[in-house]
Amino acid sequence: MKLFANPELRAFLQDSLRRLQGGQLCHSLLELAWYVRQCDTRHSLDLLQQLEQHWHCCDEQSRSSMQARGQLIRCEADYLISTRATQLQQVHARAEKVLAQAMGMRDEILCADACFLLAWVDFAQSGAAASANWLQEMMQHALPDDWVRADIAQVRLIRLQSLNDHEAARAAWHAWHAMHPLPEDSALQAHIESLQSALTSQRGEYASSIRHLSLAHELAQNTGQDLQALICACNLNDDFNQLHAYASALEWAETSLQTARRHGWPRMLAASLSQAGNTLHLQQQYGAARSMLQEAQQLLLQMPQGRTHAINLQYLAASCLAQGDTQAGLQHAAQMERIARSQQFADLLSVAHRLQADAFLQLGDGHAALQQAQQALHSCVHVNAEKIAACCLLAQIYARHDFAPPPDLQAPSASLHYLLEAQSMAASLQGYQATPELLQQLAAEYRRLGQLQQACEYGQRCLQAYQRTHTSAARARAQALQLHNEAERLRAEAASQQLQLQQQAARAGLLQQTGATLLQLARLGLEITSHLAPQAVYQSLWQQLQQSMRADSFAIFRLDEAQHCLRSVFFHEENSPQLDAQIALDASDSMTALCWREQREIHVNFPPHVQARASARAAQPMGSAIYLPLRVEGRQLGVLTVKARAVSAFDRRERLIIRTLTVYAAIALENCDAFASLEQAHSGQLEAHRDLHTTHRELESAHQQLQNSWEQLLRQEKMALLGQLLSQVAREIRQPTQAMQAASQQINAALPALLEALPQLLAWLLQHGRSTPWLRWLTPGAADMPDAPPLLQEIRRQVASLEQGCDGILQAVAAISALVQALRSFVRSSGELAGAGDLLSGLQAVLTIYRQLWHGQVSLRLDWPELPDWPIRIGELNQVWMHVLQFLLQASGQHGHLHIAQSREDEWLHVRFEIQPEQGARLENLDPGPGIRIAQRIVQELQGSIAYYSQPHSAAVEVLLPSPSGKTDS
Repeated sequence: MKLFANPELRAFLQDSLRRLQGGQLCHSLLELAWYVRQCDTRHSLDLLQQLEQHWHCCDEQSRSSMQARGQLIRCEADYLISTRATQLQQVHARAEKVLAQAMGMRDEILCADACFLLAWVDFAQSGAAASANWLQEMMQHALPDDWVRADIAQVRLIRLQSLNDHEAARAAWHAWHAMHPLPEDSALQAHIESLQSALTSQRGEYASSIRHLSLAHELAQNTGQDLQALICACNLNDDFNQLHAYASALEWAETSLQTARRHGWPRMLAASLSQAGNTLHLQQQYGAARSMLQEAQQLLLQMPQGRTHAINLQYLAASCLAQGDTQAGLQHAAQMERIARSQQFADLLSVAHRLQADAFLQLGDGHAALQQAQQALHSCVHVNAEKIAACCLLAQIYARHDFAPPPDLQAPSASLHYLLEAQSMAASLQGYQATPELLQQLAAEYRRLGQLQQACEYGQRCLQAYQRTHTSAARARAQALQLHNEAERLRAEAASQQLQLQQQAARAGLLQQTGATLLQLARLGLEITSHLAPQAVYQSLWQQLQQSMRADSFAIFRLDEAQHCLRSVFFHEENSPQLDAQIALDASDSMTALCWREQREIHVNFPPHVQARASARAAQPMGSAIYLPLRVEGRQLGVLTVKARAVSAFDRRERLIIRTLTVYAAIALENCDAFASLEQAHSGQLEAHRDLHTTHRELESAHQQLQNSWEQLLRQEKMALLGQLLSQVAREIRQPTQAMQAASQQINAALPALLEALPQLLAWLLQHGRSTPWLRWLTPGAADMPDAPPLLQEIRRQVASLEQGCDGILQAVAAISALVQALRSFVRSSGELAGAGDLLSGLQAVLTIYRQLWHGQVSLRLDWPELPDWPIRIGELNQVWMHVLQFLLQASGQHGHLHIAQSREDEWLHVRFEIQPEQGARLENLDPGPGIRIAQRIVQELQGSIAYYSQPHSAAVEVLLPSPSGKTDS
């Protein structure tokens, strides 16, 4: 399949449609739709609709390929009528989907065509760079099977390159042209002539550009490339404008407007209006020009980054500046510059600079005007009309402002220097004639310099140029074009209003008809879904079909129990026996099986030769049939078929009714299946319910036993741990007991000696008197007096020994009391509630027990901020603290530094136990043991969590408990 075709091939395909059938007809319909997609888009879409009615004639692979190309045709049609950037984005996404499908089918030609469309779409919304990428991918897919497509892609690439780098594009063209002979394909010739016109026009060779464009326009029209032909017509208008041949320019503007309106392409209509408005502007018909340009601007507002929008902004800026609306002209020119920079349109960038310079000159900002005009002049690589206009503008700037002259000044004034340079460039261009404005400027400058003879000569030449370019024929054509465009616009508005009224009337009638149909369908659905027996559903469905339409055959197929084939469960046809057929799911000659496999509606109009074969088999021939899948929520139930002897018996209304009845039938059959399943399951529900009650009672008993076992396990573990502690405490309590025994022995030894010395002390006191200072020395805490009498020294020694024994007894009693109190606190009932103070006292009781076991080898740091009142089961938490401390002390060998910290985070109480062993000791891979696991279970019952961490030099346990609501007092 070619990219484009000549009229002879299109006519041949159109004529062959009446003779072909089956798969050949499908291929011809698709090929013709492809070739007329631009020259007759509406006919192309109609051909695709005809093709959809013959899908059943094609195998699955051919159908997938044709559907993908049909989707590509619709994408191109939507691209041509799109007016918004969002619409172009949707077309782009759909074309990329077609490209992915084509790549999956290994259809390289379809891949190339999809890339060609994507290149046009990206050029309209993103610019030349993105479009070039798709053209390069198009070449990769086209080679080596289709050199014409590859050459078109290459020529388009060079054309895009010329927008940014004319010299590189010209070199690429010469290199490609040297390797390729003159092509025979007319579609390719059209693109080559268009490229040559662009290369010559940018060099100011407008006459040569017009010859190439005229040939390109003719070739594009002959090959069905109406989009390319319309672009050529717009460019011809621009080239004739450059040569000041406004009559010819208006002819091409009228041609492009007629083509754009005939096809209904909004973006191309905007481009044609823009070109026509520019021609009217050049003829100084500013009001009509601005009206056309603003109409084009309204069409382009939703496409803010396109080249057409930039060109229209150029013409709008020039029109505003000519009418004295300087601010609007400057705004349009600045917006045009932004688009030209973002899309890399180098040829438009110089125009934007020149228009901004003209605006600054009108505003009196000479420096800004000079800067912009110089940028415009330097941006023009080749001699062309734009470079001449930049020189004329520089002449105006130097005439109004006293700036330093250019370094290469060779004329009496800087203004005359640029005017003579512009005249020299105009003379060097083939077919180009100096504008009246340039000649008028020369005459005025010579008059200002006092050279009146040259001023008079240029004045006469200016008058002749004006008469030549502003002829009565050109003015008449311009007025006719303006009136014709206004008439076309009014006609289009009237047609649009009439179409809206017709659509509203049709919509009202359709809504009324649809409302009646919906009411009828609702009644039918209620009737069908009220049955719970399948045969009743089938019979009701057939009766409703007979009341709603003319149906001569009706059948329902359901999947058999083995799920290997479709079995007829209901069949009705006049003068035909009851059908008891089985259809294999993979049957290739059965529409019913195809409908089941693909789960889609199939509408068939049987060709005459099929009806003839049916008549030969003594059967009633059917002219049309419709197959619909029965499914509910993705579950396939079967297939419903309706047939009629008339051809095309099922129009939109009948198909809607059949679809709705199919949905009701599927729901009713699903209800029947569900009802049968419920009846089957109902008999076992009571027994299952009894089993459920029995199981529930067993589970409750098991749960109670499990709870009792858990409480018993807690008590056993608590008593086991307490037993271990008591055995250790029994060993540790031996020390204070031995201390008490030693103190008692010491008292027993000191008391007799003291009693023996008392008589001697009394005698000594009687001898020396009670006021002796030695007596005070016997009181506790008195300083030593070495010269005291020996009797007093002996008595003091015995008293001190007696005091030391008493102190030892008191300390041992205190230690034993603290240990006993801690044990009493620990064995408190696990269900007992306590406050926050008891939480700390419980932890301190556990610590008291363990302090007796540390022997001073573990240092303790306790950070415990004050907590609010908090009812909690303190006994169970004491067991948690005991297990945690037992784990940490075993991990460290009862040596190191223990840190206990409590904090509150949001609604949680966080308690962290961390022990660090003595320097040099290591802790690795510690087994938590059953104690930590029991602690975890206790904390989980308190709706908290516990975690432990082990590192080489530390071990930690973190307990997280739900914090009491309210704030702390601290």
